[in-house]
Amino acid sequence: MQQLFADVRIDLVPGVTAKHSAPEDIMRSPVPHSKYLLQRPIPGPKSTTLRKKIETTVRQRIARLKPRPAKG
Repeated sequence: MQQLFADVRIDLVPGVTAKHSAPEDIMRSPVPHSKYLLQRPIPGPKSTTLRKKIETTVRQRIARLKPRPAKG
C-alpha cells in the first residue's frame, strides 16, 4: 500500500521501509488520514421474531414439496 502513496510522494510511515507498512503501521502514521468503521445495529426482538417466523414458513413449504414415500 505504501508503494501506491509513494507514487504521489506521500510517505505514510516516515523512516519505515515499504516491507513493514501493514495496515496497523499506516493507522499509527503521523500523516493525517481518515478512519471508517462499519457499525451495524444489534437485532432487536422484532427482527428475531420475524426471522423465526420466516424459517418456520420456509420449512413448512419445503416439507410440502418433498415427495412422500409410497406405501408398500
